[in-house]
Amino acid sequence: MSPPAASSPPPAHALDDVQPKSMHFAEPLPLTSGSRLVDYTLVYETYGTLAPDRSNAVLVCHALNAGHHAAGTYGGDPKTQGWWDNLIGPGKPIDTDRFFVIGVNNIGGCHGSTGPGSIDRATGRTVWERTAREEAPHETSHPENGTWASSSPITNGEILIAPFESRGLYAYDMNGTLLWQTDLGDKRMRQQFGEGSTPTLYRNRLVVVWDHTAGSFIAVLDTKTGKELWRQTRDEIDTWATPLVLERSGRTQVIVPGMNRVRSYDLETGELIWHMAGLTMNPIPSPVADDTFVYLMSGFRGNSLKAIRPANAKGDITGTDAVVWTLERDTPYVPSPLLYDGIIYFLKSNNGLLSAYEARTGKPHYQVQRLPSAPEIFASPVGAAGRVYIPSRDGTTVVLKHGPTPETVAENKLSDGFDASPALVDKEIYMRGHKYLYCIREGN
Repeated sequence: MSPPAASSPPPAHALDDVQPKSMHFAEPLPLTSGSRLVDYTLVYETYGTLAPDRSNAVLVCHALNAGHHAAGTYGGDPKTQGWWDNLIGPGKPIDTDRFFVIGVNNIGGCHGSTGPGSIDRATGRTVWERTAREEAPHETSHPENGTWASSSPITNGEILIAPFESRGLYAYDMNGTLLWQTDLGDKRMRQQFGEGSTPTLYRNRLVVVWDHTAGSFIAVLDTKTGKELWRQTRDEIDTWATPLVLERSGRTQVIVPGMNRVRSYDLETGELIWHMAGLTMNPIPSPVADDTFVYLMSGFRGNSLKAIRPANAKGDITGTDAVVWTLERDTPYVPSPLLYDGIIYFLKSNNGLLSAYEARTGKPHYQVQRLPSAPEIFASPVGAAGRVYIPSRDGTTVVLKHGPTPETVAENKLSDGFDASPALVDKEIYMRGHKYLYCIREGN
């Protein structure tokens, strides 16, 4: 007589599409670092059914993914499958026929609750916030300095552009209503150092530079619809500089730094107007301009500063009189220069070593002056009211008197650190720190 056949476990099934939920917490959350979150929103997903006595709940805080998305898909797209999809579901090790499973995002994680928001300038109160997209990144970012939201938001007071690069471009009105979105694909960054370039908004055009290791291009979009108007391929690898748009001799130019070439494109047609020898590897500082010249610089594995007269430039301008002056020392790696009333200020690499030059002639006012209280700097200097403000990564903002001689007016210390550049609005300075957002104004 044969032994009875062993019973087989029921087959495992894939989860259906899941819909993320959110819960906002208004009470402060103290952190072990000593700081606190004033308020925060958690995004989560649930799978299965909660028992009446609530005895079958399982909380999944998964370290593989900084978001809430543990299992299932979005919109039937298999590319959105959760990282724990082989473990969570009917008949799987964490059986959703038996358990009520909750997947929750990590506070401050790289995605899960990432998106733009609006904050009341007078009070700091959050007016609205939106989740733009939820998915696991296709590649990692810089292990110390990278995030998946390194690009800056852009607005003209009527539309807000929230760029998340490989996770999409999103346009909102000033009340937070999504107007359009577009996906330009996935960037492949050298050594996976991370994304973080910011487009330029100019009238009804959005200029996007998409430089990476797998097919670089520049594109211009219609800001009302998100429709791509033109695209030009670029022989470049990774860049992070924001393109500069300016009008010269009746033509609107888009000037874009690059390692191989610096190029100028016609905003409306994409035609290449002029080009010249490039900067160093990894161009990050954004170009600046006065009414005559454009100044470009970079400082990784070398030093390069170029002052260009773009008005009547055409074709290859390398070595022509369109290149007014150049410099091959002491230029910045990450921070952009500050052009303020005829003086161009810039830092050496990411260090607190400041130089100031007469912008039109290249004559140095002073060079590599040490800022002892600001040894490491990622943020770009800003200027207003006869002052130059330079925030550092350790939380000290050095305030200098604007002019041809280095004169420190103040050194202001906050228990925070700053990588983002300050924003100046009216008589207020807005500073985004590692922990908090600050509004600083004189008096009340």
